[in-house]
Amino acid sequence: MWKSFRCTTEYTEYKIEVSVKKDITHFVNLLSLVEQQGEYCVYVEHIMKKYGKNILAVNDISFKVRYGKVFGFLGPNGAGKTTTIKLLTTLIPPSAGNAYIFGKDITKNGPEIRKRIGVVSQQPSFEANLTVNKALDLYGLLWKIRGEKRAEKLRETSGL
Repeated sequence: MWKSFRCTTEYTEYKIEVSVKKDITHFVNLLSLVEQQGEYCVYVEHIMKKYGKNILAVNDISFKVRYGKVFGFLGPNGAGKTTTIKLLTTLIPPSAGNAYIFGKDITKNGPEIRKRIGVVSQQPSFEANLTVNKALDLYGLLWKIRGEKRAEKLRETSGL
């Protein structure tokens, strides 16, 4: 179903058509997503990360982020921000607690979660003479893409 609106300026008349069906479909899809995955795209509950016996990098944090919201993650140096991001991006496992990204448990659905998220470092941490291919290879390694598959993807990407 289409809904038409007429907008008139001093010199021109415009006809704007809006697909009500498309808007309703988008809304229904969003509701379905919320029903399937919960109200929150990020749900963290009492998560902790310990290294060895003495280093507690993340100590019992909990927070929720609703779909469509912007969330800032701030704190002083050494507060555990980077470690928390590594936990949420499934690069390291938590020592305790639960976390869900898009309704998926981070400890059980790493590959699926990583396919749906993007992470951009605050500052580049590469050496100045690192080539593009070496950087892509490094990212493939970080995302746990195995040797031959990673080499194949590099060939595809670089056109070599």
